[in-house]
Amino acid sequence: MMKLLGKLCISLLSVLMVVGFIPVNDVNAAVKLSATSKTIYVGSGYTLKLKGTSKKGHAKSSSSAVKVSAVKKTKKVKVRKRVTVKVKVRGKWKKKKVWRKVTVKKKVTVKNSFYLAGKRAGSADVSVTYGKNKIVCHVAVYQPQLNTVVGYTYNLASRLSHTSDSRYWTSNQAVALVDEYSGLLMPIHSGSCIIYRKVNNKVKSQIKINVKSSGDVKVGVDVSRHNGIVNFNTLKKNNINFAIIRGGNGCRKYGTTDKSSIDLNLKRNIEGAKAAGMEIGLYWYLNSSTNGLMSSGDAKLQGERFADRLLSLDIEKNTPIYIDLEEHSALLKSGSKNTKAEFQKEMCQIFEAKLREKGFTNIGIYASTSWYKDYLKNDYFMNKVDVGEEGITSHWLAHYNYASKEGAQTPQFYYNGRLITPDIWQTGSRFRISGIGSTYVDMNYLYQ
Repeated sequence: MMKLLGKLCISLLSVLMVVGFIPVNDVNAAVKLSATSKTIYVGSGYTLKLKGTSKKGHAKSSSSAVKVSAVKKTKKVKVRKRVTVKVKVRGKWKKKKVWRKVTVKKKVTVKNSFYLAGKRAGSADVSVTYGKNKIVCHVAVYQPQLNTVVGYTYNLASRLSHTSDSRYWTSNQAVALVDEYSGLLMPIHSGSCIIYRKVNNKVKSQIKINVKSSGDVKVGVDVSRHNGIVNFNTLKKNNINFAIIRGGNGCRKYGTTDKSSIDLNLKRNIEGAKAAGMEIGLYWYLNSSTNGLMSSGDAKLQGERFADRLLSLDIEKNTPIYIDLEEHSALLKSGSKNTKAEFQKEMCQIFEAKLREKGFTNIGIYASTSWYKDYLKNDYFMNKVDVGEEGITSHWLAHYNYASKEGAQTPQFYYNGRLITPDIWQTGSRFRISGIGSTYVDMNYLYQ
């Protein structure tokens, strides 16, 4: 009787399936893909999902333009594991291995989810099969590109979907550099390269950069003992045209200077840059002999020491020399902004006078945009003079992560209604380039 009843139930179930009340093996279910056509970019991807079926699907790409992989997620699961515990035996604590249920993280495959990664420009048909059925998604893969010119920076962070753990790399340092953390692009020379955005050393997105050279822009580095041993020949091969070399820092001995405050690598850097055929400039970090405000005696001593060392190194008299103004405790006298500007003018004129006495008359100023705007509002700093005249001949401006704009290629500021643009722009300090070693380097554009 029970067997007969079972057969009747099965027959009734079959009738219901035929008339459509119950789906048969998903034949009548709305089985579909999350997309039947998709556009992705090289270095990025898309998660394709098979919907409407309980069957396990399998995906395959028709070309190497798209790589298909299973999507995985981290899941917490309980497992039995042998662990070491402390137990008290006859009044003494002893270690013992016992079995316990513990929670661990495990990567599991997400059913019917497939990650389509763009590997090269082209197209592919991604076939998803489930049982004897198949659905196809057509994928077009494009290589994003950016055309730019030497002397213009570009922020790639938004183009490459920046995240806080992103790091940026270039495929060719001789064509373009990129700030490792911010994604600021700095074109170097005509050519093409790929900029990669990586997370945990895995490429997440990329863009092709096409660069054209500009005849009126040169690319350079500024270096000191902090950069270690610099290979200027390698820098030159990577299209670096000039180097601005630190002469020294203040009046005291530091870890990177000798007892006369001269940079320990000054001679080596000058000789190396010249031997590589690079143009050179020099700078001096103006500082105090104490931890407080510098004195006129400090300025005089630093100027004398620097000038004497340059003479001993047989430096050409028209070599550009920059006074580095950034040490708050030594340079920012209490009082108004005019007071601060006047004090720095006095210190710079004393320092400058000692250089001029020895024949060095091409003297400029290095400072950040905010320092120029807040603390150097003075005709002495803002009104440039010709080489050989008393005064400032050049503006070297530090302004990081600035993306060039239409009509504003470089950072700018106003003084008495007059627009001030830099002769040299220091674009950033977190660039890597062969020849500098493991440290970051400051990069600069010189506009002729």
